[in-house]
Amino acid sequence: MLRLLVDSHHTVRRAVYSELLTGVERVMLAKRILMVYLLTKNAPVRSISSHLKVSMSTVQRYQSHVRNGSYTTLAGWLTPAGIGKRVMNFLDEVASEILSGEHMTVSRALRRREGRSK
Repeated sequence: MLRLLVDSHHTVRRAVYSELLTGVERVMLAKRILMVYLLTKNAPVRSISSHLKVSMSTVQRYQSHVRNGSYTTLAGWLTPAGIGKRVMNFLDEVASEILSGEHMTVSRALRRREGRSK
């Protein structure tokens, strides 16, 4: 799956995801990726749970896996060398918006970011 994320052209990735995953599944995959990213940044479990709209127990389970090294490939991919500087900057901006203390969902943080980039 990560090879598909990294090695394919974005139009091919989008087509494959649309064929294989429902909209809900794509959202859940994005939440899981962002959850691992935020946990590697030592974000508070409660903030992650609140902003991503996932249960505390889910975040705690992922936190345990991150600490035990279960997501080393994904964590390695979530670096500037793995996904590129533009995507990394985007993730950093979204994470900082979410963790700024202002209560904000991921979708709101993304909309706010899109508004600034226009």
